[in-house]
Amino acid sequence: LPLRVAAVAGLLLLCCGSRQEEATSLLQASGGHSSVEAKLVVAAAEDAAAAPAARARHREQRLQGRKGCSLAASNHAAPPLHLLSTEASMPLGHCKAKASAVSSLEIKRKKDVSRVAFAIVVSSGIFNATPGWKDAFAVLAHSLHLASNCSAHATDILAILPDDVPDQKNEESALKALGITARFVPVPVPLAEMKDLHARGTLSGGLGQYEQLKYYGAALVEYDRVVVMDADTMVLGHIDELFDSQHDVSLIGVYDHEMDIQSSLFPPVNSGFMVFTPDMADFDNLVEIYRSGQIGGDGGAIQGPVGRMALDRKVRRGLGATIAYSRAGPQKGADYRWSNWTLQPAGSRFLPVDRSVYNVVLTPGLHEGEAQGHTDASVVKVFHFAGDSCPKPWACHDKTSAGPICAAMTDRWWAFRGEVAAKFGMATGPRCKPWGRYKALNLKLIDDGVAQSLSGAFKMVRMMPGG
Repeated sequence: LPLRVAAVAGLLLLCCGSRQEEATSLLQASGGHSSVEAKLVVAAAEDAAAAPAARARHREQRLQGRKGCSLAASNHAAPPLHLLSTEASMPLGHCKAKASAVSSLEIKRKKDVSRVAFAIVVSSGIFNATPGWKDAFAVLAHSLHLASNCSAHATDILAILPDDVPDQKNEESALKALGITARFVPVPVPLAEMKDLHARGTLSGGLGQYEQLKYYGAALVEYDRVVVMDADTMVLGHIDELFDSQHDVSLIGVYDHEMDIQSSLFPPVNSGFMVFTPDMADFDNLVEIYRSGQIGGDGGAIQGPVGRMALDRKVRRGLGATIAYSRAGPQKGADYRWSNWTLQPAGSRFLPVDRSVYNVVLTPGLHEGEAQGHTDASVVKVFHFAGDSCPKPWACHDKTSAGPICAAMTDRWWAFRGEVAAKFGMATGPRCKPWGRYKALNLKLIDDGVAQSLSGAFKMVRMMPGG
């Protein structure tokens, strides 16, 4: 029996389990079941066809009796994802549609997701971090553990650190105490090696060359999905709907409209929260784009390597390709479920999601939606204490004018902090007053006898994530 025919039969069983008669006919027409190879292929396909139902049963078993999971799901339910083209909006999971309705992004049934990772970018480590940032890491880790407990997927929580961070044994031990696995990785391209001098100057602020740590979301190919996050974020429920998306994209996230310029067709992608479908080809291209300094988008906007990689499928063929922006009709939107959405260019591999649910940053548009009753804190699943929009709780700034969502998220952060203190057998302590001094938990992440600190010789000179 030709192995090619057996493979076709196996694919029929794999993709369309109901077409077993057609698969059997193929086998019989080719000489029956005499080939061991053919039987193996078909057996594997039958197992794969049964996998979705098996995983559904596993989900029910995994979540049965878990405290708070049903409550989190009801309080933080996300609206459907939107897959937008210049012609149509497609709901999550919609796999049957006319070709004209999906002209900008393809929809394919992807394999079931079994293993995911949350990867926190830790550019300077936590062992020698300021007390406020240490507590921020602890709160984020706690929120991720709670979210993972309510997920149907096997989940790891990682920290991505540069391999030149001092005190690596202490870093590893401190992160382990928070339930985080440390991954020390090289910075692919030192900033000084970026070829474009103008781009080098543009990227010298913020995380600088350590922004490349986020690219490892594409390199961790042992996972089906990798969520790259800044340390000043907080998760308030599972995000399985993002992991299980059937859209044929490589990156899910939000656009950073507030960092956009008027002449661009597309805003930059906000890199504080990104869901990668790992692919080493994407990682290699991200590094190549960074090295070249070709980070500009259409109209002069600084799109960044992530935006260039995600917005153009042809980038995989090398830097010679131009970004295939579609110019049909209006391009930009606000990307809230009550507003218009940013239309994706042909070949885009980026799926923008609702900015009132994921990687939520307070903006004038969000405040307006809140005032009009379109949204509130109950739908937020991932919040980002970015900049001055909703100041970081440990900064002790006055937030009276920041609005109800900021107040609710700040309250939730302090509640998580209290739960962290209880886990470590410590008193919570009072909340800091506006413009007061933050009193840290001083978590004992490493035993005094084990600590191998450099005794203050190391001074933090790099900005913490999300700073």
